[in-house]
Amino acid sequence: MTAELLPKEDERVLFLRNSVVPDPNKSHDYIIDLKGKMPDAKILLRYVPDQLIIPLDKFNKYLKFFKDVKSCEKIAGIILDDINNELLPSWIHVEVKSKKDDTKQHVVIEDSQPGWNNKELLMRLKRI
Repeated sequence: MTAELLPKEDERVLFLRNSVVPDPNKSHDYIIDLKGKMPDAKILLRYVPDQLIIPLDKFNKYLKFFKDVKSCEKIAGIILDDINNELLPSWIHVEVKSKKDDTKQHVVIEDSQPGWNNKELLMRLKRI
């Protein structure tokens, strides 16, 4: 059994840290949807920014750090942790979808900052 290669944390996190920009709409709660593709998976990142955002082009470059990771659960968990640690969003939702032959996998993970609650905003999202 071959060990799965994980993306280099230092390079990945440094790239993300250097890619974020200030949130231009700090006075409002709103949802950012970013979609990206990897060779074996599609990624959906949704988040409510607090102070920082990541532009779509930088997000797609960030996903290249996962080119050797095959586990949807691992990809989803690492993205959630990285975005939580570097952007500190009020709310975050990560989806990873994979399809190989006749097998499909769909992993969803969410988190929110303590005390943040905007049910009206989240109710507008399409249910899984």
